[in-house]
Amino acid sequence: MDARPIVRDSDILHGNWRFDGALTLITDLRRDFAAAGEGVRASYRPMGLTDTEIDNALAFEFLAIDTIHVQAPFVRVMNRCVCEYHRHAVVAAPNSETTPCVCGRRWRIPVSIEPAPNGVVLHGSEPGGRNGAP
Repeated sequence: MDARPIVRDSDILHGNWRFDGALTLITDLRRDFAAAGEGVRASYRPMGLTDTEIDNALAFEFLAIDTIHVQAPFVRVMNRCVCEYHRHAVVAAPNSETTPCVCGRRWRIPVSIEPAPNGVVLHGSEPGGRNGAP
């Protein structure tokens, strides 16, 4: 059996990469491989995947399809206000301001995301093999 190509369709599984004719997500396989190593093959063979397809998924280079989108409805931070009060604060969308300090001050904490300094995708043992990215 020939290895099926890895495809994406915005109308199927929210456009996630998968094998043609299957609903097995490449990200799921890679996350499982990061957690279980070679043992993952035995779990994916009954789903109809060949070792060649598994190898293709592990070597797959994710293309940049769109700009990155990040949503952070709230973020918890440790904040020391200018009044010297130390506290855990919640930064809430949409204005990225903390909840008020006991002194009444609020702090705006902008949150942003950008590529790693060298722009290279690093493969590691973290989920998805991308140093922490799922």
